[in-house]
Amino acid sequence: MMFLAIWHFAYESILMPTIRLGLRYRFFKVRDKLRMLKIQKKNEITEDLFNHLDNFINSSINYLPYLNYSLIIQAKEEFKSNIELQRQVEQKIELMNSCKSIEAKKLYEETIHYSNCAFILNMGSWIIYLLPILLIVYILFKIELLAFGLEKEIKKITFTPENQFDKFVLQ
Repeated sequence: MMFLAIWHFAYESILMPTIRLGLRYRFFKVRDKLRMLKIQKKNEITEDLFNHLDNFINSSINYLPYLNYSLIIQAKEEFKSNIELQRQVEQKIELMNSCKSIEAKKLYEETIHYSNCAFILNMGSWIIYLLPILLIVYILFKIELLAFGLEKEIKKITFTPENQFDKFVLQ
């Protein structure tokens, strides 16, 4: 228990805020690129597209500490039950698909990438609880490979035909 307490303290108080701050700066950099792109290429980026991307980046910055599994579940539930939200999401997807600016699409993808990084970061303290489960799965996988290898070796040693071996072992 002491190890888990130390892990959570170090991760939640030292490591995560530092990495989260770095992600924040990366979001700011993407937002600055978007604004510069809007100034340089007014014709390629419509006001609607610019507003959508700017709001998307700002929302990502605001929700940075809260991006976790429970937020995604809540968003999915809201999306399923809210027809107006579904319509808005479809409009925004269509807006991004109709975008002619490759740079704007790259900024959109970059924002999604950093949001995914924030999700992994926020869920990272749970990795310590998943390690024993992953270790058990790994050991079971190795045991199954070992058993399969032994079965092949027994078949070679006994010179038993394939179709008769299974019948012989199962009896």
